[in-house]
Amino acid sequence: MKKAVPQSMLALNNVEYLCLKMLLNPGETQRFYRRALAQYRGWETDHQLVGFGLYFARSSKYRNVLWRDTAPPQRLASPWRLDRWSRPLKSEMRLTKAGIKRAMAAAAKIGLDLSIHPFEE
Repeated sequence: MKKAVPQSMLALNNVEYLCLKMLLNPGETQRFYRRALAQYRGWETDHQLVGFGLYFARSSKYRNVLWRDTAPPQRLASPWRLDRWSRPLKSEMRLTKAGIKRAMAAAAKIGLDLSIHPFEE
């Protein structure tokens, strides 16, 4: 069992780390970012990720403010629901303009130079 990293060694809070991770790896699933956050914190990924869905919840103060899900909806295959759309099979999380600003501030906080990296929005 891994021990948790001491708080003094962790320079970024959870939201700053998620924004920076989405900036460097755009279009990944929510699970990818949650596991990366758990590894950053030094936690066991299976047992201690229970409360971290709140960052990606539909009513979250971060979703559609700092990041959004850009996965295209899937058309349902059922013949009695021809015009219905369902949720996508997996998410594709991307940063908004506010999220890019927050990620750039987090990168500056840890001394990471991202001036040559092209970012979309």
